[in-house]
Amino acid sequence: MIKKSIIIGVILVLAGAAIGMVSKNWNYVLIFNGGIGIIAFLLATAYVKVFGSATTYGKVGKYKKSNNNITNAVFAFGGINIIGTIIIYIISLI
Repeated sequence: MIKKSIIIGVILVLAGAAIGMVSKNWNYVLIFNGGIGIIAFLLATAYVKVFGSATTYGKVGKYKKSNNNITNAVFAFGGINIIGTIIIYIISLI
């Protein structure tokens, strides 16, 4: 689950970089990848609040191990998109 989300995240970052190189407009790329990363983080945070994580109990009830895998995957995905966005931003400044 986590590996898949990391791969998808990397593909999206690379796709964003390709769009930026072709269009020469990095603003779209930053909004696109940054937006996806932030949305993924917010979704994962909301999921933890409702269903609970490895360490906490959510509103709905006890934590299940599968929940933790899902939230970790979403956090990894969001993190990669945000890191990728920062890297793309640095490249765009050069």
